[in-house]
Amino acid sequence: MVVVLDLDGTLADTNRDLIPVLNRTTALAGVPPIPFDEVGHVVGHGAKAMIARAFQFHGHPLDESQHEELFRQFLVDYEANIAVNTVLFDGVGEALDRLEAMGAVLAVCTNKHHGMALKLLTALGVLHRFAAVTG
Repeated sequence: MVVVLDLDGTLADTNRDLIPVLNRTTALAGVPPIPFDEVGHVVGHGAKAMIARAFQFHGHPLDESQHEELFRQFLVDYEANIAVNTVLFDGVGEALDRLEAMGAVLAVCTNKHHGMALKLLTALGVLHRFAAVTG
């Protein structure tokens, strides 16, 4: 049996780092921060979509060249701050233990860049638990 798990929002509470990075990135263009209680309006579908949704949330226009530059800045900032506040959700370790005890081979599939997924899983101390990681 192979069990493939998502990373962001399933194994780890990555909003703790993604939203501060998003807010620092969009602040470069004068866009106000997204409050944590409103993150449901912007998270998901990757960093580019989050940037676009943050602009939409605040009613700010976003042109393609600006979007590309902000995406580049986002990736630089996120790579440097990928595991400052991110944690595994409660019970993840125990769930992985149970799956492994049942003979499951564990894998991660994420829309995060592969290298960043590896870096985050390493920082969280769980990379060794996954036979494959794709991003």
